[in-house]
Amino acid sequence: MLFDELVWVEKAREEHETFSATISGSGAQVLYLATLLEEVLTDRELAVEFVDAHVTDDLCGRRLAERVRRFLIELPVPGLVRHLIGGVTLEEVGEAEGLFAALHGPDDFILTPLPNAVFMRDSSVWVGDGVILNPMNRPVRQRETDLLRLIYGLHPRFAGTPIWFGDQPGEHYPASVEVATSWWWASGAWRSVSPREQLPPVPRRWPHVCSSKTWSIGSWRWSFRTHAARCISTRW
Repeated sequence: MLFDELVWVEKAREEHETFSATISGSGAQVLYLATLLEEVLTDRELAVEFVDAHVTDDLCGRRLAERVRRFLIELPVPGLVRHLIGGVTLEEVGEAEGLFAALHGPDDFILTPLPNAVFMRDSSVWVGDGVILNPMNRPVRQRETDLLRLIYGLHPRFAGTPIWFGDQPGEHYPASVEVATSWWWASGAWRSVSPREQLPPVPRRWPHVCSSKTWSIGSWRWSFRTHAARCISTRW
């Protein structure tokens, strides 16, 4: 299921806590995605490069883009990570001019949030000892893969891990995960998969799964901003 916003933050938090407890109770190690990102983005040059790649003139115009980039880079690293996941609104960057500002209200997002980070599932998958970083079709999910690329490519914990596919950013449409999945389901191809293939035995090394934890601080719109995404790595 894909969605553009969190409509019931408290329930998402409750279900995530249950999910995390279940995974941890099976002997899995829980790693916070936000923490891993903070450890990577302490490299200021890397942080600037990432922000520049995602806050472009095409996003909101040259003058406003400059303000958004400056706003993000001047934040402490935890704040930067929080906004890369939770987005940036017009109000947060201050009074702005230009067409984008004229057409949007102060609560509208310039850099959109990643609501599907509540349960990131198919943006990456482990195959053997390496990882595949999947290209996502919908814009609301594409930054998920980019954040994972930072971690799997640059965090010391994953040093030497092969990235079988997706180590370089780029446009892959229509060869994206959601399009392939939609075709597979709509075409009925899934019916050709035997029950044994549909329900494979649990391997000793399970793919890394990404999800998030939620703290509500008010309305649902602002509650998402307080998400700290976590990467759940299950290894037996």
